[in-house]
Amino acid sequence: MSDAATPGTPLPAAVTSRMAAAVADLGRGLVLRTVRDDDRPSLRRVVGGAYAEFGCGELWSEGEDADLEAPATYAAAHGRRWWVVTAPAPAPPDGEPGPRVIASCALGPLRDRAGRPTVALHRLYLEPSARGGGLATALVGAAAAAAGAAGAAVLIAWSDTRLTAAHARYAALGFRRAPDTRELHDPAGTVEYRFELDLAPAAGGR
Repeated sequence: MSDAATPGTPLPAAVTSRMAAAVADLGRGLVLRTVRDDDRPSLRRVVGGAYAEFGCGELWSEGEDADLEAPATYAAAHGRRWWVVTAPAPAPPDGEPGPRVIASCALGPLRDRAGRPTVALHRLYLEPSARGGGLATALVGAAAAAAGAAGAAVLIAWSDTRLTAAHARYAALGFRRAPDTRELHDPAGTVEYRFELDLAPAAGGR
């Protein structure tokens, strides 16, 4: 879910090439591209499916999930880079442009958080068929490298307390859970944990 909307510096456009290369290296016909507004139905399927799977309630289009209504427009207005990953099969459901969208990932912008340059990871969701093949690891690894190259000291991710599979994945990727939480005051009563990945060693080695 999204972080607070505060001023920040968008990551350079070259980050898309880094992310796309990481996905292409997995093979299987996977392709990463920049999100479009007509990805709305695909993103609502992928994100809404995860909500349903883990008991997180329904999409809240009037609030926290408003970014899914016109994702490219939202990303441009909030300084984010947002991508989807497509696969050649299975075919997308009716009403969705092909190829099938199987994952989402967004990043940025670069912000100062308590005196530390920080980049937030947003909207990292994979449909069930896309899990277990290294895609999440590739996306997060490329995102961390891009954030470090942009000068960030830490990559953060907020995650619903009920998304236990995501928490395990973040831990496996080296994130630590911070002590603070935040409440979204949405119809589902969502509370989120904050996860942090220290980028200082990578950033210092540039």
